[in-house]
Amino acid sequence: MKRIQIENRAVAVWETGTVVMGSGASGLCAVKRLSDLGERDVLLLTNGLMMGTSRNTGSDKQTYYKLNLSGETQDSVYEVAKTLFDGGAVDGDTALAEAALSARCFYHLADLGVPFVQNEYGEFVGYKTDHDPKARAASAGPLTVQEMCAALYREVERRKIPVAEGITPVKIIKDANGRAAGLFCLKETADRSEREFVLFLCRNLIMATGAPAQLYSRSVFPQSQVGATGICFEAGAVGKNLTEWQYGLASVKFRWNVSGSYQQVLPRYVSTAPDGSDEQEFLSDLYREPESLLGAVFLKGYQWPFDAAKLGPSGSSWVDIAVYIETAVKGRRVWLDYTKNPLGMERLAPDRLFSACRDYLEASGAMQDTPLERLKALNPAAIQLYLEHGIDLSKEYLEIDVCAQHNNGGLAGDLWWETAVPGLFAVGEIGGGHGVRRPGGSALNAGQAGAFRAAEQIARRRGKDGLSAPSEEELRRQLAPVLKLAAQWERGTGEIGLREAADRFRRWNSDYAGFIRNAGEIERIAGEAAELLEHPERLRLDSPGELGEAFRFRDLLLCTVCYLTAMLDYIRSGGLSRGSYLVAEELPAFGTETPTDTEHFRRVQEVFYRDGAVGVKWRPVRPLPESPQWFEQVWREMKEREGTV
Repeated sequence: MKRIQIENRAVAVWETGTVVMGSGASGLCAVKRLSDLGERDVLLLTNGLMMGTSRNTGSDKQTYYKLNLSGETQDSVYEVAKTLFDGGAVDGDTALAEAALSARCFYHLADLGVPFVQNEYGEFVGYKTDHDPKARAASAGPLTVQEMCAALYREVERRKIPVAEGITPVKIIKDANGRAAGLFCLKETADRSEREFVLFLCRNLIMATGAPAQLYSRSVFPQSQVGATGICFEAGAVGKNLTEWQYGLASVKFRWNVSGSYQQVLPRYVSTAPDGSDEQEFLSDLYREPESLLGAVFLKGYQWPFDAAKLGPSGSSWVDIAVYIETAVKGRRVWLDYTKNPLGMERLAPDRLFSACRDYLEASGAMQDTPLERLKALNPAAIQLYLEHGIDLSKEYLEIDVCAQHNNGGLAGDLWWETAVPGLFAVGEIGGGHGVRRPGGSALNAGQAGAFRAAEQIARRRGKDGLSAPSEEELRRQLAPVLKLAAQWERGTGEIGLREAADRFRRWNSDYAGFIRNAGEIERIAGEAAELLEHPERLRLDSPGELGEAFRFRDLLLCTVCYLTAMLDYIRSGGLSRGSYLVAEELPAFGTETPTDTEHFRRVQEVFYRDGAVGVKWRPVRPLPESPQWFEQVWREMKEREGTV
């Protein structure tokens, strides 16, 4: 390590081969695979090892999507790729790579100790998830991705790969040729009492920082999930399918998806005034027939994300809209009640349940008198989970809202997950590999496949790139503006409170750029974000301890400008409701069929951020390739790639 003086600050400078930013499942896999491939000069950076989405999320039965590996179901790599490709706005080459690596990455995790469910013969038994024709879903239970992180991190520790915590990425440094050459960061102690700027110079940079989770106030992303997509846009990385998110019902006190059994046991939906008074069962205002109401609630277990295609008569996605009207429009609060049945029923009446619901509950031994008793029979761990977080479903209602849950878009990458900035890779949720819809659990596989591919490309280039680090003069040129801004913030002279501004943008994004999208409001919000980006000195910090938060808010503003510009362009190009969002100046009448988009289904929207301006272009998807299958040809090409011919 050495130190250089820039703007009257001593900046610590570290040099390494590859920096991986982010310690979720994809980041941990990347450092482990780099080690497997002989890379010894690797550094893992993280805001906190126990922070982020991978370490703090799960679901009723968290899914890993892969090639079917059990039973008599006939499957192939190409069929998996086609399922991914058919999700819409998906590039065929990356879909094929994800499919090809799915079994390999899955077995890699199983060999590391992730307890995926298997039968006595060693088959990893699957089940069908959403948008899945072949029962390809595997699971290690409700905390599958946490199990993945634990297994991968054991390898990081065993191999003594260095890790630095307390890191907020601030700027990506590039060399004279426009290649990523380092990551400039603010390093803070856990209590934020001490901080310093650190520059990590490197030959390759892997960003595994997840989605820009702080974009929304109504969010099931854990509060410790930060993201760093904005600085990647600023460095020249291209956004891809930024319009595509997934939204669904989640609890808000403890952030968790209320999918699966939480809905299948048929809880009562109630809304109240903000103080908890004026209790109303509001779903009966939409679903006039008890059978339709109960059926829609049951189907939310299978059809958990809001889906614009499920807004026909009695469609389950009207439940999401009803919740949105109560919370965002009326300003009320919405709760799930597991102590009583819907509609005043003392017990379930089988003749009021449609056949699939009745058969499921009867086959599961879950026809007890109350939702709580049914949940105990169907999934007792679901009750225990909330108990562990201070919520007793036997005594209190569970507050919920429609929340952002996953970003299907992100940064565009090539077949090796390398972005438009050479040497900068984006793996995991920050990489925009998905399109309009995706099979449940495909994101977990995509993160592992991307980590494998990025590590292989970096290892293949070892010793062949001829790179040299930027000069100190060049470093000062790139870093001086950042340090000047930090000094301005530390003086605390701005007129706009940091936290007030952050809360306002998050609330606006949830209200108008979430699963309900209003073009006029989106344009206004993007404009205000761009103005504040142009004049960041207007922000006021109440203490130097908020410096990291200020840089994270700047990243939020960069993402707001890019993501909302993408949404506005999509709408103005004639884009209709699709996937998990509704394009609407006014909410539709209940039961109204909503036209959904088909024009853009085989096109990808790309977004560029250059010198404070956002540009957008559209291109056709890259088709599913006809991959070479003649063994001798593939063998020869592989040796040529590896330079062993």
